[in-house]
Amino acid sequence: MPTRVFIVEDSPLFYQHLLQQISDLENVEIVGSAERESESIAAIENAAPDVAIVDINLKEGTGINVVRAIRKKLSKARLRIVMMTSFSSDAVRRQCMALGADAFIDKTTEVSRIRDFLMHYPDIRQQSY
Repeated sequence: MPTRVFIVEDSPLFYQHLLQQISDLENVEIVGSAERESESIAAIENAAPDVAIVDINLKEGTGINVVRAIRKKLSKARLRIVMMTSFSSDAVRRQCMALGADAFIDKTTEVSRIRDFLMHYPDIRQQSY
């Protein structure tokens, strides 16, 4: 079965870049996407992905709120979360990992690491990708 991936990203350009990074991976299926916090939570629940890739800064709301909400509703064993931002710092990284992210990616320098994460799914447990 393919790894089902949901993407929360508000930049159409970065969304396309991300798709280019992962579209050639075997056994990866994009099952949905959203741009805003309000639509992301219900859409992730409905799509039932294996992995959610969540940008922190969104057009409306934040990816941090998305992760808080979905971690309350979906078990950690069922859903892996990759959080990403262009405004990375150690404090933001620690906050995201404490919220239940399985990986944290700096969009400006580490986006190719998402491929590594997806290639090693489901064996990811709180690693800093």
